[in-house]
Amino acid sequence: MDQFPGTATVVVGGNTCQQVDPFGSNACDLKWDQTYHVDVTVNQTVDIVAGSTVSIDAKLDRVVPLRVTCPACGGVCEVTVPIIKKHIRYEMPPCPLSARALTTSKDFTLPSSLVPLRIGFEATVTVAGPDGASIAVVRTNGHVSPKDAEEQA
Repeated sequence: MDQFPGTATVVVGGNTCQQVDPFGSNACDLKWDQTYHVDVTVNQTVDIVAGSTVSIDAKLDRVVPLRVTCPACGGVCEVTVPIIKKHIRYEMPPCPLSARALTTSKDFTLPSSLVPLRIGFEATVTVAGPDGASIAVVRTNGHVSPKDAEEQA
């Protein structure tokens, strides 16, 4: 995390991640069709209000761009993922997202793989206020593979 208004940690349970830093789990190897437990602790010190945006600036395999900007709250986010042509539509939470502390634990299951081949990615996710000033900036990278490739690794 390069910038965040407060503190945040995300810890994936079990031995699926190789590293931990002040923000939580890193170098994770998550498998399709598997269930994972995650503990999230956030102390957000800034309100996210109407007009705020969340932007993803990514490259797939260092070549294929994926750029999306959506409302951070109070709207719908839609994206079509290049290569696999998967259309995703997500209803964003209502505004405002008030500054608060949140601690939660959840189990989540990754779906079956829709990925036809190994695809690397690097991305920057930015949350900006209505004035365009960055509120939070997170950088990430990794790869996804089809389930068959996973089982051979």
